[in-house]
Amino acid sequence: MLYFDSDLLSIVTLLTPATFVVAITIAVLRRNNSISKSSISNNSTDNTSRGTKTKLSLSSSPLPTADAGIFETLRELAGDRTPSWMLEQARKLGSYSYRLPISMSGVFEMVVIGDASLGRSILLDPRNEKALDLLKTFEITLGGTCMFTQPNDLAKTTRQKMSRAFGPGLVKGRMATVCKRRIEAWVETVLEPTIESGGTIDPCREMLDVAFKIVCEVVFDYDATREECELFLDHGEVTAVEFGFKQMMNPLRPILGRWLAERDRAFESVRWIQSFGLKMLEEHQRKKKMTKEPSSIPTTVISLIDDDPRYPSNKEKLPELLLWLFAGHDTVGFSMGTALYHLAQNPSELTKVRTALLRRDTDTADAARSLREVQNVIRESHRLLPVTANISIRKLGTDTVTPDGLSTIPKGATVFLPQYLPNHDHRIFEDPSTFRPDRWNTPSKEMLESSMPFSVGPRSCPGLALARVEMDSILPVLIRDYDFEVVQEGEPKFFITLKPVGVLLRPKHAATKGSENKQ
Repeated sequence: MLYFDSDLLSIVTLLTPATFVVAITIAVLRRNNSISKSSISNNSTDNTSRGTKTKLSLSSSPLPTADAGIFETLRELAGDRTPSWMLEQARKLGSYSYRLPISMSGVFEMVVIGDASLGRSILLDPRNEKALDLLKTFEITLGGTCMFTQPNDLAKTTRQKMSRAFGPGLVKGRMATVCKRRIEAWVETVLEPTIESGGTIDPCREMLDVAFKIVCEVVFDYDATREECELFLDHGEVTAVEFGFKQMMNPLRPILGRWLAERDRAFESVRWIQSFGLKMLEEHQRKKKMTKEPSSIPTTVISLIDDDPRYPSNKEKLPELLLWLFAGHDTVGFSMGTALYHLAQNPSELTKVRTALLRRDTDTADAARSLREVQNVIRESHRLLPVTANISIRKLGTDTVTPDGLSTIPKGATVFLPQYLPNHDHRIFEDPSTFRPDRWNTPSKEMLESSMPFSVGPRSCPGLALARVEMDSILPVLIRDYDFEVVQEGEPKFFITLKPVGVLLRPKHAATKGSENKQ
């Protein structure tokens, strides 16, 4: 499914106005054979990371350009198989880093970086900003600016303030307790009745529900219902499609969209999401006002934001709160659902992990974190089907030389850093399309360097501690006590995140010590 209108006007305006003109210019010039598809600037550039001047000679190897036309590229970038298409291009070109054909040397550059070492160095360099011009449309849903859409310096301040909510004591204490209680409740109210009826579950949808409730309680001190979760997921998808993609890629949509019923529905979803965020904030403020012991209120993201003088009113607080709600549940929920799917496809691997868990005879998150078999499964599932397959996009703040020293990506270029490419690089991973957790028993330096499920650098995931304790608390319980049979395979789909869609699993009790009381 493609998330843009089928009419020609919508297709040709998938870029910003300036780059649209560039794209048309390139198309005309290429038709006249005036521009080579593999052209790249060979001018002298400042290589700030080395502190030297690097001159690219005319005999150097240029960064290749994707073997696709402009509109084919736009169609694939707008589709639900973007990571796979980028990987196909890399293998066809014999290069995991390449230019997109909507680039024009010296004017506008869009580059895919699938080389793990180069991608990591770009993410670690604080001079490289998020592509904020592409992210501003998210502020429509959030209600204003927030850490996600701020430049590095402002985002760093917010991140430091929020870090208090994820201290080691809170992670091992309150967060782990909430995760344990929530998965036990889900098992009792959803999983066990499904087993009794012989039914099936969608693992990603169910894990989203669990993750959503955990985030609401840990981050917002709010007890969310399943209905609220379902409504939030549905409204969130509507707004993500309209404002997180269609408007971001089509600058004329705010003008033309006034006649589209789907855009009206998107604004209705925005109103529901913002009212839900305000409901949680006002509930927190009510609790704070009624309590006689302020110290009894847990240190949470919502308490830190509510007490931050930078946010004088609820209107300014709301965008930051909604950011944490969106970012805090979907990536970890999809990650856990995907891991269950991979284990259901590979029952022998599930048995290996279960044996290790029963041998340890514990279900604490700390124990799971130290258990190699559990971490291997999580890491391999991330590698094979990374939820954040193509989320990292950067605007280069300095000229960047490729590791071989032969090509330069100019300052100002928009760089896609798809996690999917290094994760499926056959030079790093043997048989990269196969689920093999044991490969992480003795990982190479290149394997470790390519593994960035939560990104790295100044804009990495600020909720990493919570994400880890969720996976370490929830997956071991399900692996230890249950088997999962694949009833419907589904297929990977990409839209903001990459996940298996249409999967149905039939859960069963495992014939092990951990589940004897359920037989």
